[in-house]
Amino acid sequence: MQLNKTVTEMAHQKGWRKVDSKQKKITFLAVNLALTVLLCGLKVSALWPHGGAITLFGMVPIIWVSLRYGAGCGVGLGLCFGLLKLLFGLGNFVALGAGQFWGCVFFDYLAGYCVVGLASIFAVPQIKRWGVRLFCSVFCVFFLKFCAHFCSGLLILGCASHRGWWDVSVLSAGYNASYLIPEMLLSFFGIRAITQLGLLEYGLPIARKPLPFSQF
Repeated sequence: MQLNKTVTEMAHQKGWRKVDSKQKKITFLAVNLALTVLLCGLKVSALWPHGGAITLFGMVPIIWVSLRYGAGCGVGLGLCFGLLKLLFGLGNFVALGAGQFWGCVFFDYLAGYCVVGLASIFAVPQIKRWGVRLFCSVFCVFFLKFCAHFCSGLLILGCASHRGWWDVSVLSAGYNASYLIPEMLLSFFGIRAITQLGLLEYGLPIARKPLPFSQF
């Protein structure tokens, strides 16, 4: 265990994170984009007729990319997925006005997925236990995702409903939290499993047993 920890420390000191070639990196991003599309297609959405769903670890690939290659790649992957989802979901906007349309595009499809790619920023090294650090990272990005969808709900419901803003705020918060909380928990367990398999190692050989990162 001490030897493994020493190797990991040397990897960070020597910048072995850069060992991954550009081609390998692009391939990894493309595979995870396809994986995000696939996993987000495996969902339970019947309970949320106005948008939203619980997917089968749909956000895990974006978090994985962020933790392995940094927030820039994570946000880029989230943006690409958001644009793809927007492209195939344009039919859902036929009843919206111009302001509602652009607000929904920004909050639901752009910001709502880009913020998931910020996972590496919130995995702060001050938190020594890796499991706790990982949960804080997932919690923070899902909180930002909730805020984005909450704002979209305020915009759409506020313009379409005759209710007061307080009622609309409570409705939007409850609606979005009802699927984002289970989604957050699934994402945490999914990325935790990836950690246990040693797949978060930065440029080091992939191992089948838990690596030192999972012991923090």
